[in-house]
Amino acid sequence: MAGGAVIVVLCFIAIFADVLAPLPYTKTNFGRLNEAPTRDYPLGTDQLGRDLLSRMIYGARVSMLVGLGAQLIVVSIGVPIGALSGYVGGRTDLFLTRFIDVMYAFPRLLFVILVMSMLGAGLTNIFIAIGSPAGWASRGRRGHKVLRSSRRSTSRGRAPSARAPDVSSSVTCCPTR
Repeated sequence: MAGGAVIVVLCFIAIFADVLAPLPYTKTNFGRLNEAPTRDYPLGTDQLGRDLLSRMIYGARVSMLVGLGAQLIVVSIGVPIGALSGYVGGRTDLFLTRFIDVMYAFPRLLFVILVMSMLGAGLTNIFIAIGSPAGWASRGRRGHKVLRSSRRSTSRGRAPSARAPDVSSSVTCCPTR
């Protein structure tokens, strides 16, 4: 509950950064370089005299955007691949499952650094790097398992979320008159 409240507050701060930030995040004050926290600058200033609180508030917006953008890419690639693998089965399933296993073999951070070094700097490239194959592999595997387990359950004549009937509750030991 507390974690959800913190996330809601951070989203609120990121959305309304223009209103909540005490100063523009790019405004410099060369008379107050590397200053400790004061009443005017609650978190102090950086080496160019910019307010650190304002920069943190505006930074929350970029961080939320990167997190949501990367997850959008991860889900939009991983879930269809996992669903295709689980639905088609056979050689396609085997190939896609082995491809996902190969993606798991690479350290994710190393893969992100490699993609960023190839693409260069930029917000769009960060989305692509974080949503790279190392990221969507887990979604692909999860989508594959969910679809495979639901196909097994429905092939037995039951819905995936249905439980076996409870026989003990329907049998009475002594008939009533």
